[in-house]
Amino acid sequence: MNVNKKEVSERAGGSLLDDPIPKHEISKGQKILKPSKLVKKIEKVVDWGKREAVVDDKLKDFKTHIANLYHNTTLREAIRKRAELYKREQHCFTLVESKSSLEQFARQYTIDGVGGYGPMDFLQTVKRTVINFLLTQKNIKMVLVLRCNMSKTNIATGETVIKLAYFTSFVEIVFQETDREELYQKCVDKMMESLAKFQIEGSGWFLHSIAGLDLHTVKYTPLKGSSFIKLPPHLAKKKAITNMKNEDDECFKWCVTRALNPVQNHAEHVTKVFREQAKKLVWDGIKFPMELKNIHRFETLNPSLAVNVYMHEGGLEPLALEFNQSPWLKQYIDFNTQKRTQAKNAFEKDFFKLMNNSVFGKTMENLRKRVDVRLITDKNKLLKLASRPTFVSSKIFNENLVAVHKIKETLTLNRPAYIGMCILDLSKTLMYNFHYVYIKQKYGNKAKLLFTDTDSLTYEIEADDVYKDFQKDRHMFDNSDYPENSPYFYKKNKKVIGKMKDEAAGVPVVEFIGLRSKMYSYIKNNNQGSRTAKGVKKNVIKKDIKHENYKDVLFNSKQMHHKMKTIRSNEHEICSYELNKVSLSCFDDKRYILKDGINSYAYGHYNLV
Repeated sequence: MNVNKKEVSERAGGSLLDDPIPKHEISKGQKILKPSKLVKKIEKVVDWGKREAVVDDKLKDFKTHIANLYHNTTLREAIRKRAELYKREQHCFTLVESKSSLEQFARQYTIDGVGGYGPMDFLQTVKRTVINFLLTQKNIKMVLVLRCNMSKTNIATGETVIKLAYFTSFVEIVFQETDREELYQKCVDKMMESLAKFQIEGSGWFLHSIAGLDLHTVKYTPLKGSSFIKLPPHLAKKKAITNMKNEDDECFKWCVTRALNPVQNHAEHVTKVFREQAKKLVWDGIKFPMELKNIHRFETLNPSLAVNVYMHEGGLEPLALEFNQSPWLKQYIDFNTQKRTQAKNAFEKDFFKLMNNSVFGKTMENLRKRVDVRLITDKNKLLKLASRPTFVSSKIFNENLVAVHKIKETLTLNRPAYIGMCILDLSKTLMYNFHYVYIKQKYGNKAKLLFTDTDSLTYEIEADDVYKDFQKDRHMFDNSDYPENSPYFYKKNKKVIGKMKDEAAGVPVVEFIGLRSKMYSYIKNNNQGSRTAKGVKKNVIKKDIKHENYKDVLFNSKQMHHKMKTIRSNEHEICSYELNKVSLSCFDDKRYILKDGINSYAYGHYNLV
């Protein structure tokens, strides 16, 4: 076969391999060349072409051409895509039941993912499978969960981490007349929106592959229509409201009859005796439900009765809020501070500090994030909870246990959020005043801020004797931890709120290594010091991580891993795990690191423009 090489290379539209696969019928019994086998044959030819033994120059040139052709990235990628496409076309997605509980009142179905699919491709491919299944279902609540493997690559080390992420749809109700196509599209839109939001806000996480799709269902029995609504407990306890449990629209008749014939128990029931009592009143010409204009007619027919009707006329009035300003937390805070001052061991110090900190945290608690989770072992109880509009989702633990996630039905916003806001404002004011008004004005460029935390600052200060400098302004400092024989010891400000304190207790720090946020170490001239590494067990920091490790990581631009053991609960099964975590790392993605690998700028610094 003669092929014009020029015609192939100059062919309009690019490579021949970029064209779609032509559709043609294949007769039975005829063998077809599958892409996966084609790749193996090409690799075999390439291996043959790489051999050194040749017969003549033409054969040598041909073998070289074959080898170079295979190394062409576009060709290899095209062959890989053809093989992947064939694999996708041959795969048949199936929806299988993976879990069930409480006599199959709650079920979970799963479709496993296959490589080569994007999220939208996958959801569109399995669409018909899911819809066909939903056509066999009615009176259920369902949730779709897209499981994705997300990857994150460390640019400096090239290390890639993969984790499983879940993207959930809204709770949807499936009735006999429900449009399954529209319902499925609503679920897809919500899952894709959650995925996009995760990738935007996920600090470098990208989609790696699709792990699968889960369909969670629970049986649903809609609440029957009725004119009876049970009174809330706080209204029922007043015993001032007549609330009849009738199945018609004659509420006025039954309420008036009950008011004339009170009973102690089950006052809401319309019994046979109760109906006979209602017949003693005259109801001629009165239509139900009762209209306001017909009350006068009822009074005319029953002259011994009078019905009082109350109404409110007027518009909305602005509600003025008043408050009394007082130091209502002062006594509690002062008590804990005093007890911490008198503490004789580390436990007491930490305990009374926690008592103050926990109050601060509670003042800023977001009550809207609270959830109501019930553990259910009875199918009737599950059916009742699933029928409520507050139902969110269910989690199957085993065949006899299901957790039901509900929205809280009542929410009382009783947290004084203004306290937490004021505390943070005052804290930042104290920190900024100390840095800009005191340190920068006193030392200027001779004071270098190494790092700052919520309530702490670490400086490198060039001075003859910084302790003497601070002694002149000792009213600003808490030096109660200094040795009592030290000339700088000052006990008056012990544990006083708002005072700055030397964590090194008067011992000069000779070396400091700051790798990234909440990951630093320093050594004092008495060979003691402190080490921190967020997310690493304290016993690992104490036994396995040394100050030299911080220095090695910084100057050699590397990471360190340490193994640590932990206990976790997964679906109410407690297991012990051994984790191999990144313990120390000099790669700080929150700041711009300069070429020296030590100094850094905050993103947005004017020197970076």
